[in-house]
Amino acid sequence: MKSDDDALRSQVTSFLSRELRSLGDITIVDEKPFFLINVLVYKTHDMGGATIGFAMATHISRPLNASVLTDCAHFPAACLAGRVDDLRLQVLKVFIGDAAVTRDFDLTIGPLDQVQQTCQAIVADFDTKIVDEFRKLLSQMIETYQKARDD
Repeated sequence: MKSDDDALRSQVTSFLSRELRSLGDITIVDEKPFFLINVLVYKTHDMGGATIGFAMATHISRPLNASVLTDCAHFPAACLAGRVDDLRLQVLKVFIGDAAVTRDFDLTIGPLDQVQQTCQAIVADFDTKIVDEFRKLLSQMIETYQKARDD
């Protein structure tokens, strides 16, 4: 979160955190996130310098974590350990590194009294456009894994 105004940064952080926690199956973490939500928010001013609103840029990405290639306990369907030699796994890890895939980018401007509604809309879009897709994929992966295990 970056901002030119500490109070605005605190306010947006609070609103986004509250909305994310309200989804129920989202945990906000400092390390190894499944998604990254980067926000830039700045106050906007008229020609006379008076504050008239805000501009908020939101970038949501999915880090490509190399551990999915080798962590069979947490990622059985994607795990390559034992199927691919160690040299190839190491090469894949180097290429993946800290890469991330952009899932969404948004720029919003508005009056300061719309900051909370904007944060609610950002999280609602994140939930319906991005997280739901991963919920469905995870459910399919678990179902496939269970069928394969039972066979």
